[in-house]
Amino acid sequence: MHQQFDISPEEGRRAKWPHEIFLINLIFNHIFVFCATVAVFGSFPYSPALVPVISFSIIGYILIKARQVAASSETWFVKAHWQIAARRNRFFMLLLVITCVISGGGLWLSKMMGCAKIPTIALIGGVGLLPFMVVLLVLIVLGNESLYMARDGKLPNRYGKNATIIDDENRHTRFPLPNPLPQAGEGTNESLRDFHVKRFIEQNPDAPAARHSQSDQE
Repeated sequence: MHQQFDISPEEGRRAKWPHEIFLINLIFNHIFVFCATVAVFGSFPYSPALVPVISFSIIGYILIKARQVAASSETWFVKAHWQIAARRNRFFMLLLVITCVISGGGLWLSKMMGCAKIPTIALIGGVGLLPFMVVLLVLIVLGNESLYMARDGKLPNRYGKNATIIDDENRHTRFPLPNPLPQAGEGTNESLRDFHVKRFIEQNPDAPAARHSQSDQE
């Protein structure tokens, strides 16, 4: 299930960006570039190695950028979509490492044992590449769904019902929030922490944290 939020068009474009990069890696790199390198495999046997190199570079960019966005003054809606993309990229990176190990290990063993080329490629394709391609298609579907959700101002329920913020003593506190959230800062650059602290104080004026915040403002 999803929740709908009121965001600006610019905020929607910024929230789409991590999913767009992720889909470029999945579709363009792992499908089109991979097919092109396989086509010239006879002349350039190491050309398929270009695909994981490009993929790890894109994954690294998304993970680093997600940390930078999380520490910035970006709106909480954009931060949430960067975290969604980062979580999927971590999973995809693990999947890619396993596939590379299986493929590389299979080629090395076949060379050491003197196995025939065609059976080796068939075995690697069935054990390593086929499960990888199935998961790849699932991630493409999920990435497209997140892309349209970011454009339309939507988030999964687990990212909208509650928010974990960090107080001044670096302790994580989970504040209960209304469902759905009230317009998510209305597309401003208000940080996730400031937005939810303000909402908590407005709804719980007698809470100790609210009195502490009011005394600091005075």
